Parts: sequence; C-alpha cells; structure tokens
Amino acid sequence: DTYEAGIPYWGHDERNNLGRSINYVSAWTHNFNSTLINELRGGWHKFREAEIFGTTNDPAYDIAGMMGLPGIAHVPKYYGPPSISISGPEGGFSVFDIQRQIGPRDRSNQIFQFVDSLSWQKGKHFIKIGADIEKRNITFDQARDPRGSMGFDGTYTGSALADFILGYVKSSRLNPVDTHTNMWNWWKSGFINDDWKVRPNFTVNLGLRYDYFQRPVQADDLVANIEVNGVIPANTTFPKTSSYGRSLIGADKNNFGPRLGFAYQPSFVRDAVVRAGYGVYYTPEIYNAYFAMAEGAQATGGASITGNLSGSPNYFASNPYGTSSAGALSFTVANDQNMRDSYIQQWNLNVQKKFPGSIMLDVGYVGSKGTKLIVTLPANQPIQLVDPRTPGLAALNARRPNTTYARSMSMDKSIGNSNYHALQVKAERRMSTGLTFLTAYTWSKSMSGPVDIGGQVGGGSFIGSVQDIYNLANEHSISGFDQTQRFVQTVIYDVPFFHKLRGVGRQILDGWQLSTITTIASGFPAPIGNNVDTTATGKNSLPDLVQGQDPNLSSGDRTWKRWFNTAAFVTAPYGRFGNSPRTGAIRLPGIINSDFSVNKQFKIGESRRFEFRTEIFNLFNHFNPDPGTVDRSLNSQTFGTIGGGVRGVTIRVIQLGGKLYF
Repeated sequence: DTYEAGIPYWGHDERNNLGRSINYVSAWTHNFNSTLINELRGGWHKFREAEIFGTTNDPAYDIAGMMGLPGIAHVPKYYGPPSISISGPEGGFSVFDIQRQIGPRDRSNQIFQFVDSLSWQKGKHFIKIGADIEKRNITFDQARDPRGSMGFDGTYTGSALADFILGYVKSSRLNPVDTHTNMWNWWKSGFINDDWKVRPNFTVNLGLRYDYFQRPVQADDLVANIEVNGVIPANTTFPKTSSYGRSLIGADKNNFGPRLGFAYQPSFVRDAVVRAGYGVYYTPEIYNAYFAMAEGAQATGGASITGNLSGSPNYFASNPYGTSSAGALSFTVANDQNMRDSYIQQWNLNVQKKFPGSIMLDVGYVGSKGTKLIVTLPANQPIQLVDPRTPGLAALNARRPNTTYARSMSMDKSIGNSNYHALQVKAERRMSTGLTFLTAYTWSKSMSGPVDIGGQVGGGSFIGSVQDIYNLANEHSISGFDQTQRFVQTVIYDVPFFHKLRGVGRQILDGWQLSTITTIASGFPAPIGNNVDTTATGKNSLPDLVQGQDPNLSSGDRTWKRWFNTAAFVTAPYGRFGNSPRTGAIRLPGIINSDFSVNKQFKIGESRRFEFRTEIFNLFNHFNPDPGTVDRSLNSQTFGTIGGGVRGVTIRVIQLGGKLYF
C-alpha cells in the first residue's frame, strides 16, 4: 500500500492518493541443449488508487453548494469550489481552487502477461525469437466537472476582473454525472533478432518486431463516438451501429518494425568503437481518449456554454449554465474512426574512444522522426473568419460546420509529425585515484505539429494550442519541449593530501570529499497569448509579429523587468488569426546553476561514525527565474516582465548537516 500526500497551496486544496499494488510473477527455463534455451514468463499486475481532495467529505468546503449553483453534484465526495478562470487583457488572476479540478477519481489497471523467448546460438549467429501477449484492463470512475467551471475574459467590460466582479460569464461548463469506465483489450507482439558476429571486431544486429494493439472495448458497451469527415464532425456511433464493432475505432494491423545496427572496433585505432542503429517503434493511443468515449456516452446532464462574443453578456454567475441543461451525448468526443497507431523512426551514430587517465569520450548524432502522431484538436470550429463586431452576426453555434452539435469538442486524429536532431557528447571518468566525473552536452532541435498534445489530455504550460484547424500546416513549429543546449557536469573528488598524517591531524584533515553538480540549459520556447477573439470562432487569436522586430533580446539586454522585446507583438486585426507561431515566439528563462558539497566521516570507536556535510545550492547566486512567472499576455500591464516586474531576486542556500551511524 502507498499513500501520496499532496502539498496544499491555498489550504484544503491538496490532492492525496491511496494506492495498492499486487504482483505475481513466475518463470520457467528449459535447456534443450547447450545452444538452445527457451524461457517462459508469466505474471499478473494490478494497481488500484483512490483520490481524495482536501475538501472531500468536508461540508465546510461545499463552496459550490453554498454559492447555490444549479445542477452541481451534491455529493460529499465532490465537495469543493467551482473552477474559476479570470484571464483577460490585463492578465490573469487566481482564486481558491482545487489542484485537480476533475473528480476526485478512483482508478485501476491490471495486466495479465505471458512472454516466451527462444535463444539459439548457431555459429556466428545468436538468434532470439519470441512472443509477448498481454491482456489489459483499465477502470476509471469519476464525474468530469461536478462543481462546474466558469471563465471570465473581459469580453463585456474590457477587464476580466471587472467581468468577474459583475458576474459576466463568458464560458461555463458543468458535467456532474458519475461515469464508470471498464475497458479491456489485447496487446500481441512477436519478434526475431539476430546478432551476427561477422568478424571478431564487427557485429551486425538485425531484427523485426510486429505489434498489434487491439482497440479497447467497454465491458457494458456504454460508449459513443462522433466520427469525423476530415476535421468536420459527422455522425455519432455506438457499439451496435459502428462499422468497427464494439471498439468504435478501426484496427491497425500493419505495425512491422524493422531494426538494424552494427558495432565496429577498427584495428587502426586503439580503444575505439563505432556504433550505429536504426529502428521503427510503434505506440498505441493512450487510454484517455477511450475513457472520453465512455464518459461522453454516460454523462447525461450538465452544460457546456459559450456566451456572446461581443456586446452584452447573456450568462451570469448566479446561473452560469443558463436554462438549457444538456442531455445525453452532449459531452461526446470525436475520435477519428480511422485512427492509426503512431510510429517513431530512430537512428544514431556514435563513436566511443578511451583516452589516458581512464577517460571515456562518446560523441554521437541522434535523430528521430514521428509519424501519424496522435494529436488533440478543437473540432466543429466555424470555418468562416469574420469580425466579431459585425452587426447582426449569427450566434456562434449557428455558424459551426455541423450544427447538430451546438458546441466545440475535442477531436483526436493520427496526423501529427515531428523530427529531432541532436549532437550528444559525453565524457566520463570512473573513480580512479580519488577523482570521478561525468560531463554531458546536447545540442538539439525538435520540430512538431500541428500540436504537441494528444489523447484527450492536457499538455505543458508553454506548448501552445491550435489556432486555425483548417490551416494545420501553419501550426507546425518548434516543439514545446525543445531545448537547444543542455550541459550537465558532476564531479566527485576525494582530497588526497593528508593520507600520510597520523593521530589527530589525520582524524581532522583526512577523508574530506568535494562534489559539484553544474547545470546550464537553454530556456524552453513559448507562445504569446492575447485573450482576444478576432475571428468570431470562439477561439482566441495569437498576436501578430511586427516586421523588423526580434522578439528575443540578447542576454545583455534581458532583465527581470523586460525579459523579451514587447514591441515585437501587436493584436491581430479583426477578421483573421495572428501570425505569431504556436510556440517559439519567445524563449523562456533557462538555468545556470552550480551546487557544491563538502562531506567527511569521523570514525568513533569500532562501530560508530559521524558524517558531517555542508551543501551550497546555487553556489554563484545566479538569477534563475521560474519560467512560469514570465508574463506572456499581450495586453497585460506587466507584459514581458518576470514576477509582475516586482521580483528579481536570487537565492543561495547553505545547508549544514550531521548524521550519527551506530
């Protein structure tokens, strides 16, 4: 059993988890002869976890109930506040909320697995043939939005905070119905590998793997999916009406992944090895997308509303969900019925060389290409871009391409792609004569699109989202996780100068150990937000880039009061989206940090010893701001600053400690 205690931010907003794991494993190995061995392994793993919020079962924190919000789940398990977003031209504001707005949830997963492999040494060939069969089960029980959520963005007064104070709701959502996911599926794989020792200094690795990931099936068939025609929502299907049966999604049965590699030790260079490899690796859609199909079919009450795009408000905090309560299938998602499994091609070329002093140097090129990546997109977005201030403009839902669904929805499609290229250098000296170090450096670039998230789940804070679903080529940009350069070095040194001392001098001066860890890394890319809908699509536009202006400042010009060039961005004109990139409009703060420690052990008698340790974090007191404190909201009064322009401090921490062993 495990208990994970959350850390409160406001107080009573933490999320705690109580889990239990059960594992059984067995194996049988049979030697046919000295060159032919078979190994059969089987096992069962099950994990269950219950989530508990700081507000759970506490009537003093039934805040949504005290507010009198209609339609919420009046269940002690779901006590807590509604989720309120206040983000507009002047920036964002925080109010009391739970750290995870959904649930709490109860979940479990279990795997029945059988793996058989036959190993055969045949001359210069070492051949391995095998199969891996897994029966998988996932359960997930929760209410998706039991306390409701509201958004205030300044549409009606020009200030998000003023809209909040006046109760002018721009968007709201309520989904209080308990849903129960219980899905099963098979994973079946087969493989063959051959390590062929062509010559004593040259080995070739050949292999082929096949993977079949069955689409999950809900035990009680309470699932639904909106099929798509391109990126336009089409018909809703169920297990009895879908062309693909109970899973609702077509199978992908052509997942063949070849592998090729070699290792070569040249005779003309001493202590050197050249290695290279290429492989294709498949991965299935994560289960969250299938959970969403079950939850969408079972959620039979609530609402998902977007208010007027301009002018006067039509939804208010006293009744943010309006008079229309959603019925069945109002939260159904759109997963492409022809979705394929994603695959990654990976390749590398490395040269390793041993140098005097027990130093090993490894220099390599690493690349990868992702194809048919699962991406989550905003479906049913109006096609025509118009000025939201246009007199007599039809309501947003009336302009959607499929008005059967009077809402936006999440859509998963396997149309994503990515590429990554990197130079990787590593130097290592294992412990010898009291000195060891490990130094690693990476210079890389990663591109991806049309978005960096998939599987109907959220992503990181800086990855950006799709702006125009009908121009996805324009959404290709630097990946949200791209980090141009990263350097890490750790050194451990046993001070050797006092080994020959005797008595008290040796007790005090000998045996000291010094160690350092240094990290230098580029900042992650990020988009600039605007919180302004310039196209009447219900989607905020990115800003425009100003021609001739570089958004990123030089290192000498960057300060906590002006981290990037704010003059490089302006609001896009009404009637079209902005042209700044989905991510990578600016670079966030990176990190330059060195930690240093000194420690020594003092022997006390035969069985006791005392360890003294001094640790200094951020040794050189370098300013490493939290990337999340950079204000990236175009019309905010503190746009471009760190910490609202009032924080520019550095922190060095010195810690002394002692430990007695007995």
